[in-house]
Amino acid sequence: MIITNEARPLVVIRFEILMFISIFIGIIEAALNFKRLSSLMGQGFMFGIQLFVLVVIISLTLLISRKKNQIAKWIFVILFIFGLPQYIQPLSNMLDLGVVGILYVLQLAVQCIAIYYLFTPAFSSWMKQQD
Repeated sequence: MIITNEARPLVVIRFEILMFISIFIGIIEAALNFKRLSSLMGQGFMFGIQLFVLVVIISLTLLISRKKNQIAKWIFVILFIFGLPQYIQPLSNMLDLGVVGILYVLQLAVQCIAIYYLFTPAFSSWMKQQD
């Protein structure tokens, strides 16, 4: 059970939890798919990209859910929207990879739900409150 405090409503906590679940799914997916991806791009480059994306997503998530940063929220949303076509395009190929494909779809679904929470009235009013 998640206990909320007065400072952060449940939708904010849910957003944060879903984003960290998405990150965890992404790490598992990357580990399972690392050999295939690194053969296309090289191990060092692939690891660097994965690490960069991890740092950016964690940073944006925490800036949104802990610091009420509107700029981070919109950067996150814009990155999600621009990344969506690149995520959907290889979907049919990813589904052929079994567990990796399932994780791929699951990660996208979790991120969509997290994005939804950003636009709920409770989240919006919390973002507008002064600390």
